[in-house]
Amino acid sequence: MRCAFHPDRESTGICVDCGKALCQECCNKFKPVLCPNCAEARNKQELKKVVTVLCISIIFFIIAWNIEGSSGFSLSNRYMAFRVLAALFIAGVPWGWITLNKLTPNVFLVLPGIGWIMYFITKLILSFIIGIFAMIIKNIYYIYKLVKYVKTEKYIKSHL
Repeated sequence: MRCAFHPDRESTGICVDCGKALCQECCNKFKPVLCPNCAEARNKQELKKVVTVLCISIIFFIIAWNIEGSSGFSLSNRYMAFRVLAALFIAGVPWGWITLNKLTPNVFLVLPGIGWIMYFITKLILSFIIGIFAMIIKNIYYIYKLVKYVKTEKYIKSHL
């Protein structure tokens, strides 16, 4: 069998997504072994996920900024750092909640009504604390992935 992209070469592997035959050079371009077309499709899909997550973070920050800014007390420029920090803490709550869900086991807790209230209040407070760090770490990771996917996209375009 011959490589789908280099007909003059013998195939040594196949694309894990579409099953096209690939030569040694094509097999070494991407991990897992993908043809350039499938690598481009995967890259676009991952890029879309990363951009969506970053946009959600920005939207949460803007909402938190506006909620905090319209909360009845006026903050002058002197308190801008406080306002930014407050918006980060509020925007980090969903990230903290997600992180806590990953840390706690997926079991149904049998609690009385007051137990559930205390559980959610505790989880909300921990979400504020953990959330700001989780949000910052995850967004740095997603920005890294975004840069990586853009570079991969350029590489794919140059080798198609």
